Amino acid sequence: MVVNVIRRRRDRLQNPRFEFIPPSFYVELLRNYTGFHSMEDKGEFAFFTSLKTEFTHRPYWFTQVDYVYSPVLIKKTHWVGLVLDLKMWAIYIVDSNPTCPSELDVNSYVTPISHILPYLMARYCITSVPWEMNYDPMPISRLEVPILLEHPCIIYSINILCIHFHYYQ
Repeated sequence: MVVNVIRRRRDRLQNPRFEFIPPSFYVELLRNYTGFHSMEDKGEFAFFTSLKTEFTHRPYWFTQVDYVYSPVLIKKTHWVGLVLDLKMWAIYIVDSNPTCPSELDVNSYVTPISHILPYLMARYCITSVPWEMNYDPMPISRLEVPILLEHPCIIYSINILCIHFHYYQ
């Protein structure tokens, strides 16, 4: 719901170069990962059709969007912000409490995303970047946030994503 409100506000802006996607996108993406990982020719993998709508009914990644923001839930207890920097071919984790969850927990959640996204983007985006990058996984970094919140919820994660967005604008 919060993401939908942000999307409606985003859609009223002139030429925004960012997009917000719901956490459910990454849940669906990770449901694809086991089948994707087991395929020898990853380029032939058939993604769930529900993932396609983020690419066909929203602004186009790479041509109209440089940053993709989303809150994600790690271990069903901790919200973090996930930022895809399409120009730099990188994933950033924005977290208000970097000691919880652990680096291992965050990496075990985000690493499969970094491996599967290049193939999904090659399939549905108007770009040659995944191919130019040899479908390499997107590097993952945790950004330092000078705010410590002991019990962050989705609202705090979205606020931190907004701070990141305004910083880079």
